[in-house]
Amino acid sequence: MPGIVAIPRAYMGRTIMEGDLKSYLQECNSQIHFDMGVCLDIWHPYQNKRQGVFFRGGHICSMDRGMISENPIWSVKTEKVTLPACELTYAEMADPMTMTEYVVDENEVETPTGNYVVDRQQRDKKLYVGWRHTLRRVLNKNIPGVTQEGLEQRFGIDLSYQPIEELHSRGGEMQEADADKSRIVIASS
Repeated sequence: MPGIVAIPRAYMGRTIMEGDLKSYLQECNSQIHFDMGVCLDIWHPYQNKRQGVFFRGGHICSMDRGMISENPIWSVKTEKVTLPACELTYAEMADPMTMTEYVVDENEVETPTGNYVVDRQQRDKKLYVGWRHTLRRVLNKNIPGVTQEGLEQRFGIDLSYQPIEELHSRGGEMQEADADKSRIVIASS
């Protein structure tokens, strides 16, 4: 993913600043540490955007740097997909760029297959993990001093809220998304 991807503020949901979250978690339990990869000179590919959350030296999860969005934010890639006519959307049927797929035989005769080649947007790489993901992982570790009530009161949030489940493609098969997955898919790379 070359360069910086600008993410509109409206897509980020309710944000929490990295420093506020770090200081509160360390107030709750002084054995929570951050960014030990940098401290231990361990490089990772998203080091400029993310950092590790550790408890007693064990990695719990990743946390974004700077202004942290509410939910994960994904990049989107466009792929050419071959589909039968019954799976096309109305917009794809009306799109002049939708092409009929042909097979060419040994006599170089083109025969339509009944399928169409269209551009479909697919979820690609996770750009940001979001604070809901980070706080769920921290709470699941049952760290002494860190409670859901304390986090909700400090940041004025409702951690019982789950993002709307969505249908998305996993290996070509449509399945319900996990509650941990975001409903937000934005930003072209």
